[in-house]
Amino acid sequence: MVEMVIMVVLFVLLIIVAWRTSNLRDDFQKERWEHQAAMSKLLSQKKSSEVRTGFIAEHLAPFLKGFPVDVMRKDVDIVPMGNPMDYMIFTPTKVIMVEIKSGKARLSKKQRTFQKLAEGSDVLDFHLMRIDPESEEEESG
Repeated sequence: MVEMVIMVVLFVLLIIVAWRTSNLRDDFQKERWEHQAAMSKLLSQKKSSEVRTGFIAEHLAPFLKGFPVDVMRKDVDIVPMGNPMDYMIFTPTKVIMVEIKSGKARLSKKQRTFQKLAEGSDVLDFHLMRIDPESEEEESG
């Protein structure tokens, strides 16, 4: 009789442990899913912020140090394009393709093709302008 009671108690304990383990696993998976969703949202916000920063940098680039020509020159036409190049600059002797990149952004395949085309040309130049807001702050500080 005592053996039977011990067996029943052990069986009940086993069921409780299995049930609790199942609940812990479910809680862990729920927390993991919530954490992944939060990380995904944070990464999306960061990416969106980087895109906005790049967009602003592209518009201000002609007025920053490192732009290939002086925007005040009367004999130069600066045409904002956006895609596939940010600017086309027409001078009396050259056409300059300008691509503005910020952060870790890299040239697209099309942009690399334009860069290669300009390498062997006397009248076509390719200018990659890097804008890194963090390095600007460090230099001025």
